[in-house]
Amino acid sequence: MIKNVYDWLGDGGVFFLNVADTRNGKERYSIQEDSLSIAKSIGFNHSDTYYMVQTVIAGTNTDRQQLMESNGKSKFEPIFKLTKGVEPVIIDKDIIDIFFSERVRV
Repeated sequence: MIKNVYDWLGDGGVFFLNVADTRNGKERYSIQEDSLSIAKSIGFNHSDTYYMVQTVIAGTNTDRQQLMESNGKSKFEPIFKLTKGVEPVIIDKDIIDIFFSERVRV
């Protein structure tokens, strides 16, 4: 999937990947690190990471409120911001207006 997204994105394209590690009993699978490593090996640049609070824990009947009451912590999962090539620079519209208004005055 990550390779297909990379192939379809144009230069400067952005892909947000939401993944979380998982467990099977006591064994933990590092899906986050593996996904990020794969994305980088394909050519993506890891430009940022956001964290989303989980409101429900998959595979259980535990909601966030129950989790907070039991351990005082929220569970977060990362959302990786991955870019292909150079990330475009977003210029403030006012700066663009000033630039062109100065150019028009001849």
